[in-house]
Amino acid sequence: MNQRVVRLSLWLCIPAVGFLLTIWRPNAPNPGSSPELSSESTLVSAKFDLIDHYGNPVTEKVLQGSPAALFFGFTHCPDICPTTLLNLDNYLSTLSQEGFALPGFFITVDPLRDTPEVMRGHLANFDGTITGITGPPDEIKKLLENWKVYTKIVPLEDTDYTIDHTASVYLIDANGILRDTLKYQESRENALVKLRRFLATSD
Repeated sequence: MNQRVVRLSLWLCIPAVGFLLTIWRPNAPNPGSSPELSSESTLVSAKFDLIDHYGNPVTEKVLQGSPAALFFGFTHCPDICPTTLLNLDNYLSTLSQEGFALPGFFITVDPLRDTPEVMRGHLANFDGTITGITGPPDEIKKLLENWKVYTKIVPLEDTDYTIDHTASVYLIDANGILRDTLKYQESRENALVKLRRFLATSD
């Protein structure tokens, strides 16, 4: 086989290898789709009875009267959730230094494993700007359905599993209206521009 044929064969292999690496990412949740923005969607109208990561009762009233940033994920998530939480924690700290107060909430999509103790230990890795929310599986399921959060359990080896889920951060105003989102892996610059704009128009 001459060198020209060998080089051509190698070039043809590169796209195939790239495609296989793209579709084969074991244990990596799919970021899911972003929520649709709608002026008719009042999220806090959906009642819920849950607990925070200290075990204190939490209802929809915690989201009334103030803008908030919400992220849905789970503590066993290998990369998407910790990255998003770290970024969100950093954004909220930056905004706090600028004089803006924006509560952040991490709502689990995996209540069976994410007990208050587990969430408290997980959130201890951050700066304390985010409140964890968990509770009975039926209450979490109802909340996710009401807010149209995409989730899908993906079985792994033995009895383990991961969860595909919506990876965007919800930005809701003081009336519970979904006003904007921060997409997964959105740049820091764009995210802070969105957050400042959101806060400036949410009074």
